[in-house]
Amino acid sequence: MSLPVLDQDSYQWMCSDWVMYAGELLRQLGYLETEPTGTYDAEFAAAVRAFQEAYGITFEENYVGPYTWEALGVQDPEPAEDHQEPEHPEHQEPAPTAAADPGLEVLTGGKRYIIYEDEVRTGGTISWRARNPGNIRNGERYGAYPGKKANTKSAGSFAVFPDEQTGFEAIKQVLHNYGHITVAKAMAKYAPAGDGANDPDAYARSVAKQMGVSIDTYVDELDDSQMDIFATAIKRVEGWTEGETYALDDPNLPADVQRAIRGN
Repeated sequence: MSLPVLDQDSYQWMCSDWVMYAGELLRQLGYLETEPTGTYDAEFAAAVRAFQEAYGITFEENYVGPYTWEALGVQDPEPAEDHQEPEHPEHQEPAPTAAADPGLEVLTGGKRYIIYEDEVRTGGTISWRARNPGNIRNGERYGAYPGKKANTKSAGSFAVFPDEQTGFEAIKQVLHNYGHITVAKAMAKYAPAGDGANDPDAYARSVAKQMGVSIDTYVDELDDSQMDIFATAIKRVEGWTEGETYALDDPNLPADVQRAIRGN
């Protein structure tokens, strides 16, 4: 999994563990004078600019990228080596071309892999890995794989969707199911403070402006294009960082994942 790029536009209204981590490093180095909040707020932005100026990083303006991470002393984690003995050629099974159980999560080597009909995903945020941009927990009624869950150490489990578009449409269905509720209340309900947007009211105003409505507009009065904007904002709040993808027949996949793809 590569280190994420933290840009101000995406993280100024939402809490992120990665922004918190970067803030703690900047504070330890004396560039951030206040306690980090986990958002790309004005104090964090000023600290990033000062740090980048001190280290001669002039090409990562308003974001924390690979050169800033490296200057902070953070390196991309190296993938663990597979120390399993190779199978004798005559006993090797043919590479799989189809997944026996799509949506299955496999935990091996300290990493979680989710098997799909077209690829395998690992790393990234849970929303990306589960093709669940709204971080919906119970998604079978919205088209998620029945009985399949993507799990985390501290945040519980989430639905796994067969494709990103189905997961995106699920966000809009959830919003519609809130009934006759305003944009402001829908945002606060979907992503309350401390569980998504750091300031739901401010974020709701920003989203409403993009949709060309007020925060007092009712969700059930929004048209399709406005709902797309609203769902995209939810996706941003919930966090969407890509990880690694593998073809189903990639020989570099761990043996446990390859067996799961075949259904062994």
